[in-house]
Amino acid sequence: MATHERLLTNKEREKRKLTTCNLCNHCNEEEETIEHILRKCKKAKSIWETFQNKESTVSRSLNFTDWLLHNIKCDETATEFGIICWQLWKQRNEEVMEGCAFMKESVTAKIKAWFNIVNQAQANQQKTAGFVPKKRTPCDVGWEPPEEGWIQLQSDGSFHAQSGKAAAGGLFRDHLGRCLGAYVCNFGRCSITAAELRGSLEGLRIAWKAGYRKIVLHSDSTTAINIIKHRNDDVHRHGSTARHLSFILDRQWEVRVSHVYREANYAADYLANKAHDFDFGTHHFNVCDRDLIRWINHDVMGISHERAIINMN
Repeated sequence: MATHERLLTNKEREKRKLTTCNLCNHCNEEEETIEHILRKCKKAKSIWETFQNKESTVSRSLNFTDWLLHNIKCDETATEFGIICWQLWKQRNEEVMEGCAFMKESVTAKIKAWFNIVNQAQANQQKTAGFVPKKRTPCDVGWEPPEEGWIQLQSDGSFHAQSGKAAAGGLFRDHLGRCLGAYVCNFGRCSITAAELRGSLEGLRIAWKAGYRKIVLHSDSTTAINIIKHRNDDVHRHGSTARHLSFILDRQWEVRVSHVYREANYAADYLANKAHDFDFGTHHFNVCDRDLIRWINHDVMGISHERAIINMN
C-alpha cells in the first residue's frame, strides 16, 4: 500500500475532501506523502540517524519504492527496518487522531522495545525447534586495501523492482586505495544474481585487457561468490555466465575471489546504482565523478560502520 500511495496521508485525505491542508503535521513545510512521513521529514530523518545501521547508506540515493524494497530484502536488517517504518507511520496517526506530539525519545524507546521483543521471539522459536540461536557480535566493518602488488576489483549489482531492470558497476583499486578505473553495465531486464555475475565477469575481462595479473575480486553477493567459487555451471540458470567466468579464471593469472559485507563495498554499490542512468551496455571511464570520489575518500579515511556479524564459534 505504501508503494502505491494508498495510505491516508494528508495528500490523500485532501483528495478525498477529508482535510483542507495537505502539509506535514510535523514540519509544516512540505506536502505529506508516505515518502515524506517515512523518509524525508526532518523528524523521520532524526530517527534514521539514531538507527543508522538499519538503513543502507547507499540506498538513500534510490527512489522511494526501490528504497523500501532494497532495505526490506536485506536479511540482516529487514525486520528492524520494518519496525522503524511502522513506528513512524503509527506515531503520525497518533498525532492526527489523538493529538499526541512527536517526541523523538519516546519513538526511539518504542522502536528499541520492539527490537527486543522480536529478538526474544526469534530466540524462543529457535529453542523450541531445537536450535541454538546464532550469536551476533557487533563489529566495525569497512573497506580494506589489497596487498601491495595486487589490484582489487570491487563489483556489485543493482535491481530496480518497478522496471525489472538490472545493472552492475565496479572499480579497480591499488594498495593505496587509488581508483585505477571504473565501469558500469546496464543489462536491461534480468535478475539481480545475473547482474552480479555479469558485472564480475565484465570486470575480470577489463582487468585482463588492462594487463593486471594479480586480482582480488570482491562482491557483497554471497550467491554470486558461491557460484563463482564452486563453478557449478551445469546446475543453475546462470550456467552460461558461470562457464564464461570459469574460462577467464583459468587463464594464466592469479585471481582471489572473496565475499565482503556491503559496508566494505559502498563505492561499487554507488556505481551499480548509477549504471541505470547509462544506455544499455558497458561503459568504461578513468575519471571519477564527485560522488565516487567521496566514496573512495570515505574508504581511504578508514571510516567503518557497525554490523552485527554471526559468531560461527
